Amino acid sequence: MSLTRLHPMLFGPSPFVTSSGDSLGYHGAWARRARSDSPAASSGWPSTVDALVEWIEAHGNTELPGHDVTLARHARAAATLARRDGACDALIAAAVVHDLPFIEEQPTREAWLPMPWLRTLFDDNVLGPVRLMGEARAHRALGDAASRSDFLSQPHAARAMRLVGFDTAARSREAAQSALPWSSLLPILHRVARD
Repeated sequence: MSLTRLHPMLFGPSPFVTSSGDSLGYHGAWARRARSDSPAASSGWPSTVDALVEWIEAHGNTELPGHDVTLARHARAAATLARRDGACDALIAAAVVHDLPFIEEQPTREAWLPMPWLRTLFDDNVLGPVRLMGEARAHRALGDAASRSDFLSQPHAARAMRLVGFDTAARSREAAQSALPWSSLLPILHRVARD
């Protein structure tokens, strides 16, 4: 049985809302064109890790709803928690990019993952756990043992479960305040990037 049927609220509207009031449901049918000030509407997406970090800092100043932390700082906090937990470089990079859809007001993480610009920067070792986050969150919340075992047999599923934990813990002000600077995270991103 699909987890969507078991608990539709986990896949319902997201707490993330655009400036125009549109809900950014994780698996909703809502579609949005790129903002006129976004890289997609102008010169293109970031093509290097350094450009990606600059883009996150420039566009990630929106606060996570209900949390006193910006999306840019949340990315650094999640990556910091992953690093301190001994995660591999690819999972630390996944922690940095996991909320890119919400910075650019996209409806789902899945909508971003096949996009060529992101795939030119990172491979599936980074993007696979991000793609599975919604399902991992559901399994953490209510998946039975057999269902969880089936999920964990998929490539990147165990890392997705860990990524959900880093994402959740990185929402606190304390985690955001203790986040490593980009100068500490950039070497990790460069090690796993294709650029």
